[in-house]
Amino acid sequence: MKRKMYAAVDRLKAEISNRSQRLLAAIESSFGDLFRLNILLSLDQEGRQKLIQQFAGKYATDVNAADLEMEIEDIQIFLKHRKEKPANVVEFLGFMSSHSGLCPNLQVALRIMLTIGTSIASCERSFSKLELIKSYLRSTMGQARLQSLALMSIEKEVLDCVNFDGQ
Repeated sequence: MKRKMYAAVDRLKAEISNRSQRLLAAIESSFGDLFRLNILLSLDQEGRQKLIQQFAGKYATDVNAADLEMEIEDIQIFLKHRKEKPANVVEFLGFMSSHSGLCPNLQVALRIMLTIGTSIASCERSFSKLELIKSYLRSTMGQARLQSLALMSIEKEVLDCVNFDGQ
């Protein structure tokens, strides 16, 4: 019985890892050019429209496609005439943030792209905790105890707020 449970947990962990890798690969192929500053700044009108349609189709509630296109075109012109250009996307986002109101839709798009990995990581972190518990107590624990410990570990912030003294 325990072997089947451990095999199921291992399989579930592997499937979640594969799923997150496929998701990141799909995002990269769809609109990964938002990450590549040199490509983003050199896109022609057709390339900009294609990238924006793909991105705005997925995140229509977060960005305005028409404004995003104008912002990318404006930032291309603006940075073309600057001597110092941002080296990477994070530096580019910092540059835009320091100039208040500069390209708000592009800032949102870049923030979305930069945080996708962390939103996927929270699920993987739960299974990482489960793996640590399972490995450490593998031979001495039943299913109910494993589930309880996993829940306590995953919901640590809530558990820290609980008063066990009854006061």
